[in-house]
Amino acid sequence: MPGWYPDPQSPTQLRWWDGSRWTEHARPLPAAGPTAGGAPARPPHDQAPSAPHHAQTEGPQGQQTAAFPEAPRFEPAQRGIPGQYPGIEQPTKKPLFRRTWFIVTASVIAFFVVVGVAAGLSGGSDDAASRGDGAPTTAVDRETSDTIEVPDVVGMSLADATAAIEAAGLTVGTIGDAGEVESQAPSGGQSVDPSTQVMLTVVDRAAEEAAAAAAQAEADAAAAAAEAAKGTVSQQNAYQAAQSYLSFTSFSRAGLIDQLTSEYGDGYPPEDAEFAVARLEAEGGVDWNAEAAEAAASYLGFTSFSRQGLLDQLTSEYGDGFTPEQAEYGVSTTGL
Repeated sequence: MPGWYPDPQSPTQLRWWDGSRWTEHARPLPAAGPTAGGAPARPPHDQAPSAPHHAQTEGPQGQQTAAFPEAPRFEPAQRGIPGQYPGIEQPTKKPLFRRTWFIVTASVIAFFVVVGVAAGLSGGSDDAASRGDGAPTTAVDRETSDTIEVPDVVGMSLADATAAIEAAGLTVGTIGDAGEVESQAPSGGQSVDPSTQVMLTVVDRAAEEAAAAAAQAEADAAAAAAEAAKGTVSQQNAYQAAQSYLSFTSFSRAGLIDQLTSEYGDGYPPEDAEFAVARLEAEGGVDWNAEAAEAAASYLGFTSFSRQGLLDQLTSEYGDGFTPEQAEYGVSTTGL
């Protein structure tokens, strides 16, 4: 029923209900006062905004107050929605998507999304054009295209390794001139910049093996020579006997060999005695001039000799058997 009712949006005023909807007509809520029947005053619900009616009633002590007719009662069957005022269709809040701030924010976001998509499509087209195909280029594609995977060439020959690395688009540096690749830096499988140089350490296995074999042969020969230099068991015994004689008294070379081969001496075969004396000379174990000097001093300590007589004694085949040069050296050490 049309009339003035408390405004659902503002409890401090009244709004006109035209029977089907709330209108834009509103007015302040009159000051409440007791009515003649003692009930609170109510706004008239049946007076249109163009001709508002204010019924006057006499209140206590003769005070005039505005009296309003009873607000209509609505039956359950009447049209309305649940709320503060049964039977009256109340205004509802605007949906989120119709609010001004939501519309502005969504518009800004949509703008940037469109700009970003357009820029991405433009960049993809440019990359595709530069590559000469229709496929878009991603950041991963660009990163991959900027690096090269290093081939693993360890164990290859220098020629094969160089060919593999250059085929991959890299340059080669070497340590060593020929042979097989022993190591590489960077190692195989790494992703590197196209300007990277791969350093190869090359070893010549065949040359190394040949050098090792030669060194071993030389060592074996030296060992064999050393063993041969010792002589047979008989020659080694003759060598030890010669050392013993020289430590006891002086001998010339011929006199020592006679002592080793004499049947009254050691009785070694002449070749064993010769081997023993030659080994002493090779090892620096005897000085024949020193032996002649020792013999000359020994003779003079036993008896007197002239210079010539001492020379004859030292060189005689029945005496010591020194050479004339050795005897001359020995006599000169005595002062004769």
